[in-house]
Amino acid sequence: MIGIVILNYKNWDDTRHCVESIHKNPPEDAYQIILVDNASENRPEYDLEGWVRKHRILFIQNKKNLGYNAGNNVGIRKALETGCSAVLISNNDVKYFPGSIQCMRDYLKKHPRTGIVGPKILDGHGRVQKSCICRRVGLKEKYLVCTKANLLFRNSYRSYFGFDRDYNKTFPVYAVLGCCFMMSRSCAEAVAPFDEHPFLYEEEAMLGIRMEQAGLETVYDPQAAVVHLHGGSTKYHRAAAFTQNVRSEIYYCKNYLKAADWQIYPLYFYRILLYLLRCAKSREFRKDWNCFLKTTASEMTKAENVETENAGMQDFEIEEPLVSVLVRTRKRPQILKRALNSIRQQTYANIEVIIVEDGKNTAEEMLKKEYADLRYVYEAAGKKIGRSKAGNRAMQLSSGVYLNFLDDDDELFPEHIQRLVNALRGRKEKAAYSVAQERQSTIQPEDRLSIRQGKNGSPLMKQAKYSSLIGKHKRSGDRLKKSIDLHIGMDGCRQIKKKYIRYRQPFHRLLLYTENYIPIQSILFERSLFETYGGMDEEIGMMEDWDLWVRYSTATDFVYVDQVTSCYYVPYKRKHKKERADGLKTDVEKLDKKFRSYQMTMTVGQIHEEMKYIIREYKNRGLLRYMRMFFRIFVLGE
Repeated sequence: MIGIVILNYKNWDDTRHCVESIHKNPPEDAYQIILVDNASENRPEYDLEGWVRKHRILFIQNKKNLGYNAGNNVGIRKALETGCSAVLISNNDVKYFPGSIQCMRDYLKKHPRTGIVGPKILDGHGRVQKSCICRRVGLKEKYLVCTKANLLFRNSYRSYFGFDRDYNKTFPVYAVLGCCFMMSRSCAEAVAPFDEHPFLYEEEAMLGIRMEQAGLETVYDPQAAVVHLHGGSTKYHRAAAFTQNVRSEIYYCKNYLKAADWQIYPLYFYRILLYLLRCAKSREFRKDWNCFLKTTASEMTKAENVETENAGMQDFEIEEPLVSVLVRTRKRPQILKRALNSIRQQTYANIEVIIVEDGKNTAEEMLKKEYADLRYVYEAAGKKIGRSKAGNRAMQLSSGVYLNFLDDDDELFPEHIQRLVNALRGRKEKAAYSVAQERQSTIQPEDRLSIRQGKNGSPLMKQAKYSSLIGKHKRSGDRLKKSIDLHIGMDGCRQIKKKYIRYRQPFHRLLLYTENYIPIQSILFERSLFETYGGMDEEIGMMEDWDLWVRYSTATDFVYVDQVTSCYYVPYKRKHKKERADGLKTDVEKLDKKFRSYQMTMTVGQIHEEMKYIIREYKNRGLLRYMRMFFRIFVLGE
């Protein structure tokens, strides 16, 4: 049975039309309409009790207006109590066409990994509303898409709402509009009840995060179509709706995105400016100005609710496959600590660490003393065997379902593995990658430490090898050694000069063949790819990972996660950059010849889509690109 939850507030006429459209176009499966009224002060002109009996409606009258999420929670709870196998959430200003509800139910039956399906939404004039949310709603999207900055960032705006998608075809999305969607019972048990703190708005973004945590898909299905009249319950309360929108936006940024106040204030001031502009035209907005300031300012000053992401969610178990993190190192155990500490801080629990030392066992004693709590396998080659051979040995020693490389001088942010595992749940793709932050530092990637002896034996900056440093400064004794160990363990023995996002690139196979935009630590892939297509080419010195990604991409698409979840270090000084670039030239020549021998299958349609993206991307280079870069660095703090 399908439970159809309709939320009403003062808009009885639209509610009647919605219910009548369901009865005129009923689904083939049994259904029960659950009408939840949020303490409407008015009564309908028609006989409400007789109308409810006539249409066999389960009517629930709330004692006060609970808002969108809390009001729907009442209906969802009742639907689950009555044994419904699916729950349809519907605004009261939605009208249904023949087969609309059944199409959504059939899709959920055929695709058990899909938790939510949303219909094609038409406006009152029959025009398709391209309003699916096609990627995660992060702070970047709040600034670039949800403000007038979208005039500069047209591509981000188009991809966010899927304007470049064909809305006559079925495709997966991050979230669908909250006005109408159907979820399976298992999905409702996993993600409901909804977060009741927001009164109105931002429910799609919050639900998207919960779906991501549950590892369930959200899909847009154009076979189901509905008409949405938009704002039936809020059209006479524009100022109050705007206030609640801003309040919910602040709450979402603080509690779901974990944004700092300084990151939210520019967006908040922008919303205040918009409100003031509306005050110039509307008496209603002028009248509610004090209420707006009081409500939104109160939300800004509230402390973050650390339990928000799990608030109201029922306990449910999600299988956590074993992930093997593969670390290659050579003669620098102190620098290795930074990588191991970042693994230790992962929110994902089921992790093993495979450490292969390219040479003698210099890190073994440190691992036994300081990292006994980690589940790790350590092996030293005994002599220098090279990066690629060490990487292959690490993959052979691993036992995880998924593998993730991490160089010993790079870092994973706490949610890196959790986000990538979630991105792959229930999908046919075998690899997922996220955005990595580039950190340019003044220290070479060898085992070097910038330090010199200052007054009273205090450590200052001077370049010297760590292995010989203690011997040169014997007078400082244990205090200097302790300070050096702390410096290396905390900062990784680097002075960071610049932080930058070099690659924020969705997966396009043709682009991957021309440039490696996937840093080695940013990608999680199935071990089956290694077993089927082999490991790293041991003839390649420094770009062994690029060859690996190109080879694996001939067998599977990669899922792109638009979140910064790791960082890698490169030289800051021009001299060191040139040395590094010279070392890569030989590998590029080898790989160019090797890539020509790879074979893959692409349809004409796939090639067409790839080429459209490439042409559009290169047209946008120039001044506009630098304006975007400036905005991301200095406003978003990337």
